[in-house]
This record gives sequence, structure tokens and C-alpha cells, in this order.
Amino acid sequence: MPGTPVPFVTQPVWSWGNSYPTTTAPPAWAQPVQQPWSGIPGAGVGAGAPDPFAVPQDQYGVPPLNSYQTPGYGAPGYPLPPPQPSAPKHPRFFFEDGNVAIIIENTLYKLHRYLFGRSNLSMSMYSDRPVYLWNPKKDFDRFLTVLYPSDYSKHECETAEEWMSVLTIADQFDMHDIRRLAIKQLADTAGPVDKIVLGHRYQIKEWLAPAYLALATRSESVSPAEGAKLGVDALVRLAALQDEVYRNLKTYVDPEKFAELFASKLAI
Repeated sequence: MPGTPVPFVTQPVWSWGNSYPTTTAPPAWAQPVQQPWSGIPGAGVGAGAPDPFAVPQDQYGVPPLNSYQTPGYGAPGYPLPPPQPSAPKHPRFFFEDGNVAIIIENTLYKLHRYLFGRSNLSMSMYSDRPVYLWNPKKDFDRFLTVLYPSDYSKHECETAEEWMSVLTIADQFDMHDIRRLAIKQLADTAGPVDKIVLGHRYQIKEWLAPAYLALATRSESVSPAEGAKLGVDALVRLAALQDEVYRNLKTYVDPEKFAELFASKLAI
């Protein structure tokens, strides 16, 4: 019945901190709005679909501001998952003297806030509650090897895939120094397909022309896997570039260089 107090239980199922009793179910504000809607925003009860503009409430009041994810760190407008005190500690990135807790894929990290400076992520670290991130755990681990290197003389990330993980996290959290580092490393390790994809995604414009040219002039055609990475727009650009180069080959061939090549290797 409406207004009936939610029963307390001995073994908690949901715990929402000291502000709310521990109950068998999350507060009403953590559940979808179910009241009928008249069809007019804010008009109240009536026939029709649930009012998407209504603010769900219960005897505990509206949700606290910090119970929702900061935009960009999870699905906007969805409440945080319930705290998971049983989440296992990360074997490497859990520091007893850390001052911020992060949970990814039910793994608990304890890190140092100062390392994140003025990044987007640091904005959500000033809370007693853990920060829940929805990034793949392997990407975040690779990113943390830059912040917490095991050997200061070299980077643990070596492959293009590993540095792409670092670039993704650094760009997401506006950590510009690490973003520049990842771009520098990818300049030497990424192939032309990855450079086209990353160049468009992260606005690395200096990569685009050389990468497109490398694909347009190589002997192998684009594979299905490469085509899936590039997407339709990039494939259309590539086809147009190939057509332009081969229809106007004389424009793009240096006659003097060709003469030197002919004299040294092709002359009879």
C-alpha cells in the first residue's frame, strides 16, 4: 500500500549510505517511474504512458545529487549501482594510502587523486562513495601503467592496441599530457587504417593525408576487417583518392625522380 514503510532486514541487500535505511529494495527514486500520465507534461495522473518529466519520490525524499553518475562517466540519468563492499581489490592498483575508490567490472581500485589533476575524472572524486566507471577494465589498467609505471626507464605499453587504450581514456578524461604521449607512441606503432580511424575520432589531422595516401597506393586491397574498421565514409574517401591518383598519375610523379630511377635500375 502507498505510504507503507519499507521493511527493515537483518542482512542488507541494498545500502545507500548513512542517509537512508537499509531495505530489501532500492528507494523508489532508483526505480522507473510507474504513475500513469495524461499525455501533457506535468499534468499529473491520467490515462496514458508514464510521465517522463515526473520526479519519483518516496518517504526518503528525492535522491541525493551524488547518487547519479556525472555525465560522461556512465549512462546519463541512471542511478549508481549499489555499493559493492565485497568487490575484490585490484592486485596492483589498490594502494592503502590512496584517497579515491574506483570500481570497474566489480574490481576495486584505490588511487591517488592528485595524479588526475584537473581532469574530468577528478571532478567526481570528491565524495565518500566509490566512482563507478564503465570503461573496459583492460583499457583502464593500461592507462594506469602510465600513471604508475613499474619501470621509469620504459613504458609497459608497446603495441598500437595498448596505446589506443591509453589514448581512449586520456581523451575521455581530458588528460592532455597523456593524450599527447599516446599520440606520439601511436605515430610509430599504428598502421594507416588505425591512423585514419583515430585521426577522425580524436581530431589528429596530421595523420590523415599520409595514412590515406599509404592505403591508396599500396599493392594490397583493403581487407573486410579493415573495411569494417574504416567505415563507409572513410572507404568512400579512399576510393575517390585512388581514382584521382591513378587518373592523374603524371601530375603526382616527379619526372626528374623517374629519370633517375630509370637511369639507375631500368635503363637498357
